[in-house]
Amino acid sequence: MRTLAEAGGDPNRYLIATETGDVDPDPIVDALKTVDRGVSLKRITEMRDIYQPFLFGALMLLVIEAAISTRRRRRFPEADAR
Repeated sequence: MRTLAEAGGDPNRYLIATETGDVDPDPIVDALKTVDRGVSLKRITEMRDIYQPFLFGALMLLVIEAAISTRRRRRFPEADAR
């Protein structure tokens, strides 16, 4: 376990199980308290949706597809090439 902890970057970050099999949460709680969780310094005051341009593009593609597919199609276009 010590070798794995050293490979992970901190040789003191491993927990040894007790011989009786009882779970001792104190080492885990102490390890979690030392974790630097970081604080977000940026505050977002106004939230807005930005899906409208993508929705507009998708609708335009549907309109273009509908306009293209309504043209007259020939059953065998190679037959008219004579």
